[in-house]
Amino acid sequence: MMIDRVSEKIDNINNNIVPIGYKRTKVGIIPDDWKLVKIGDIGEFLKGKGISKKELVEDGIPCIRYGEIYTKHHNYIKNFISFIPKSETHNAKLIMQGDILFAGSGETLEEIGKSVAYLEDKEAYAGGDIVILRPVQSNNSKYLGFALNGPLINSQRRKVGQGHSVVHIYSRDLKSLLLPLPSLSEQNKIANILSTWDKAIDLKEELIKQKKEQKRGLMQLLLTGKKRLKEFTGEWNEVKLKQVGKLYQPQTISQSQLKASGYPVYGANGLIGYYDQYNHDTWQIMITCRGSTCGTVNKSKAKSWITGNAMVLNTDENKDVVKDFVYYLCLNSNFQKLVSGSGQPQITRNPLETFKIIMPTDLKEQKAIADVLSTADKEINLLEQQLDQLKQQKKGLMQLLLTGIVRVKD
Repeated sequence: MMIDRVSEKIDNINNNIVPIGYKRTKVGIIPDDWKLVKIGDIGEFLKGKGISKKELVEDGIPCIRYGEIYTKHHNYIKNFISFIPKSETHNAKLIMQGDILFAGSGETLEEIGKSVAYLEDKEAYAGGDIVILRPVQSNNSKYLGFALNGPLINSQRRKVGQGHSVVHIYSRDLKSLLLPLPSLSEQNKIANILSTWDKAIDLKEELIKQKKEQKRGLMQLLLTGKKRLKEFTGEWNEVKLKQVGKLYQPQTISQSQLKASGYPVYGANGLIGYYDQYNHDTWQIMITCRGSTCGTVNKSKAKSWITGNAMVLNTDENKDVVKDFVYYLCLNSNFQKLVSGSGQPQITRNPLETFKIIMPTDLKEQKAIADVLSTADKEINLLEQQLDQLKQQKKGLMQLLLTGIVRVKD
């Protein structure tokens, strides 16, 4: 019943019909009892300063740089990742509990003006290109951290971003943005609901991290022969990579040839687009051989186009190896030590062909090891799908709660 009422309300608002209990404003339809305020009216604006990369230390006073707002933090700061020595704090701006920090620069309109709330009561500093809003006490700063990244602010924020290759936003722009504001009681409830989703997301991310670490440990043991699966006692031999499969760089296609759909195209960093043809019928092991990610191992899908920025290790004609096992073996290998080139890093075919690996001669053992690692991958993939669902659910909740479509009044 409640879902029906919410759906009806959304339909009305989408059709520009004002439901009972709502009003039309400059930013859209919001609840009658919400205020529409300029951000400049809920606090004072300050500027961050200083904190260059060379000033950072591993252990010191917590600080935040503008790029971290849109790459490392979401809505509010949970943990600092940067620190400066006490001697450098005079060059930076001290932030206070409840401050909202905006990224003053970014490369896209989506990044510009993204904000995070600082909720701790500990000494910390903001660097240059950060705009600081210090709200009055009658608002919940965690709620503001969510709301200032919400749908009704994002659309306004993008309109005031200035620049091309680097986009800027200034306090004078932020002051004029209009924020729908519920009562403090409703702010508290909305912040608590969204925080519950954040905790679920954090727990899922930590579980994924643990599972990946467990998988790395398994790979180190099983792919080196340090730990054997119970039923296997056969020999392991050292072989060169060229004895395992054919190594080659396929034909490259240009960026302009890529399509919006079709067969997947793989480059140096994995999937880069689509094409109307494919040059590999079966899935392949790819080793990045150009650029900053040289030595990275990826896996293509069947019926795909692989470009010359990746070296293919094609084992399809070798009946003495299990392809999945070879893939995991490559993932566990240090191909980065083969990188050469003073300008653009690259890996050439010759050193790859003579790269030595050890593997069991028994195909059953290869398959058994691959099966164990494949099971670990499936578990991680399932957890990542669940994590994505939680993030989508939170996004949907923000859309409903921060616009007042769903109310959490007493």
